[in-house]
Amino acid sequence: MTDKDVQKIIEANKAVFYDKQEMDSKFNDLRGDFNKLQSSVDRLAGNIADYVQEMKMLGSKIDRHEKWIQQLAQKLGVSLDY
Repeated sequence: MTDKDVQKIIEANKAVFYDKQEMDSKFNDLRGDFNKLQSSVDRLAGNIADYVQEMKMLGSKIDRHEKWIQQLAQKLGVSLDY
């Protein structure tokens, strides 16, 4: 095998394989994409936590209103069936 043959093989493989600089660039791009994804997931988790807290507060408010309605119905002599 001559130097020309080796050079042809190297040139042919450049289309398929990345060199070190290209790999570093690809990994840096991947790290950036991962950081963006991680930030999005963190933001989504925060939004979900806020939503869960709001639903708990809303549930408490509904329970309090039901209690008031039951008390009013009892004082007015109205039977509530549900």
